[in-house]
Amino acid sequence: TPKLADGQVLVKNQYTGINFIDTYFRKVPAMGPAYTQPLPFIGGQEGAGSIVEVTPAAAAAGFSVGQTVAYSVLGTYCEYTAVPTAKLLPVPDGVDLGVATAIMTQGLTAHYLTTSAHANLIKPGEWMLIHGVGGGTCQWRRRWPGSRGTRRSAPSPRARRTSASPLSATSSSCRSEEHTSELQS
Repeated sequence: TPKLADGQVLVKNQYTGINFIDTYFRKVPAMGPAYTQPLPFIGGQEGAGSIVEVTPAAAAAGFSVGQTVAYSVLGTYCEYTAVPTAKLLPVPDGVDLGVATAIMTQGLTAHYLTTSAHANLIKPGEWMLIHGVGGGTCQWRRRWPGSRGTRRSAPSPRARRTSASPLSATSSSCRSEEHTSELQS
């Protein structure tokens, strides 16, 4: 069990996310110094569960034992994780804990890609082409643009159409010539 610094809570993990970026930490030094971690290293960077211990500063910040939270810090592939309060997101009743976990990396990445990365270059009514819709980040990314008034097209393998279809974007095959004609129509 990790030791807590003041301003942290101890979370008993119920979920942890597995994301593509986790592979970067295993490819060191190929991925560069930003991904270099001292060994032994506990992987993972998003999780969710129940708070089992709080420090005085964490309690003063409004966190308490028994509270359900999601978070993003390195080292989530374990039973317990020490998490600074600044990295915690309280999970409201009725929100699935698996969904709350996934939003910490995939959801926030999707939000960034649809709101900040392109400096609002895509305007309401314009098309947004979303590649890789079979993956988690693009599943989230595909949901947000519609709320901003954009139209979306998401090429996906035929085998993945079922998982893609409820997300309210136009689905198409992976063949570029089919996709191009579909967007031009």
